[in-house]
Amino acid sequence: MKLIFNLVKKDILLAKNYLLLTFITAIIIPIFVNSKVGNMGGSFLNFFIMIIYTQYLLYNSISIVEHKYKGSYLLSATPYGRKLQIKAKYFFILLIFILCFFLYNILSIAFSIPKLTLVSVGLTLLIISIFWGVIIPLQYKFGYEKTKYILAMFIFLTPFLLPNIIKNLFVKGYNLSISGGIFDILLYTFSILFLYISMKVSIFIYLRKDF
Repeated sequence: MKLIFNLVKKDILLAKNYLLLTFITAIIIPIFVNSKVGNMGGSFLNFFIMIIYTQYLLYNSISIVEHKYKGSYLLSATPYGRKLQIKAKYFFILLIFILCFFLYNILSIAFSIPKLTLVSVGLTLLIISIFWGVIIPLQYKFGYEKTKYILAMFIFLTPFLLPNIIKNLFVKGYNLSISGGIFDILLYTFSILFLYISMKVSIFIYLRKDF
């Protein structure tokens, strides 16, 4: 576990030039989104866009540096083997999620934006898990250059498509702030399960990859 924390610390240092920008972005996004759509999407829309942009800014900045300087190749010759590198990537994604969770709760008090619910957090975690659970193995399989466009396209389209989806759900009478206990449990269970399977796939791909 200590080695994984060291790798996460390494990622944070690689992204240090973007940390201030990311922090400011993480604060502005939920406030801005809420000012445009109000309480229509509950806390889900605010939290999801906050999370996806924060993760993208940090993860992409790290990927650029690693791709440029062949960081993964160099690390593979150290005690930080390929399995640990991959586990650290997934841990890093979850760490950003947790930090944004606490930051959003502070913002919800300070700026009176919708408070997080179990379903809004769970639904966000599920979508994020599916997204990164697909992107990370693809990146290890095909490389950063070929997958960066998928990342950029998704990030670009999210603010335009998701509010419309939320509005349609709202018109049809769906409420993203209310859910049942079993549904909540399933959201979190499937999220963690998907990330776990994705991590195993990434390890399988990366262990057989020639630099």
